[in-house]
Amino acid sequence: KRESGIELFAERADEQTDKVRFQAYVCDDSFKPVTGANVLLSIGDKVISMDHGGQGYYAAQITDPLGQTIVATVQAEINGVFLGEKTVAVELPPVRAEMANTDLDEQFLQALAHKVNGKYYHIDDIEDNVGQIFEERASAVQMRRMTSIWPNWFLLAVLCSLLCISWFLRRSIGLV
Repeated sequence: KRESGIELFAERADEQTDKVRFQAYVCDDSFKPVTGANVLLSIGDKVISMDHGGQGYYAAQITDPLGQTIVATVQAEINGVFLGEKTVAVELPPVRAEMANTDLDEQFLQALAHKVNGKYYHIDDIEDNVGQIFEERASAVQMRRMTSIWPNWFLLAVLCSLLCISWFLRRSIGLV
């Protein structure tokens, strides 16, 4: 009777995330869906209350399940009556990352080489002396350029003139 009324399912919420979604289907002794039950999901040290989704289905989502293999236990009770528990061990597919699909896209690489006026060589067609097809060149350019600290000398002269005129006007008025 312990497992007769509960089913538990686990799946990745998305291929590229580490979130795992759990769904439990809970029914009573007469196999009718149970609504309003207290359903708890246990994974390692974590205990999570599952949300009711309608028609006997309950759902929860966890992040970072610590690996691809998960052992989860779900327990259900309603009004103090224990409905049962179910334990499952699930092997989830690995999280797809940016570098998960590294298949060679030869057509794309050939088109890219053509677009940038380059050459495409398949790795199997490259010989040991491939370095000889590249011409060797060294370039080092040394430039010296003197620049003035004051970018515009005319502007400096105008500012100095205005300062001198201002000083003479202030002196003639009697302001020191």
